[in-house]
Amino acid sequence: MHGTRVWARGQLPAGADAAKNFPLTSIPEGQKLTMSVLSYWGGDSSEYYALNAVPAGFATNNATMDADEGSANVVFKMTGGVYTASNPANALAWNNLTVSAIGSITIPGPCTLCLCTAGTSSPAAAVNAVLIGILEDL
Repeated sequence: MHGTRVWARGQLPAGADAAKNFPLTSIPEGQKLTMSVLSYWGGDSSEYYALNAVPAGFATNNATMDADEGSANVVFKMTGGVYTASNPANALAWNNLTVSAIGSITIPGPCTLCLCTAGTSSPAAAVNAVLIGILEDL
């Protein structure tokens, strides 16, 4: 089994409206992405952010999260205002403010992985993320 390393960086911009997706990376038809790291920083304290999977063919840039159309939440409760570029958190590993030890996550394509404001968030500070993983054929 051979795969391609994925090292994607994305940003949820400051001032983004609530429940809006912003693309981080895409997974093509017939492939799967195994995420090993989802490092993030920025955002506002007392606000949370998410990583969503949006089916191919749907808008992803400043587009409203819509589970009724098939979008799915992959990682939730990435806490804002705590981590910095020099001290980021890994949302897939243990840190007391988000989730506990998810490990790797495999997502089949086709879809786009997006950063999203969660709930009523509208961050004054941008949220940044770096995703590291392996893209392989299904």
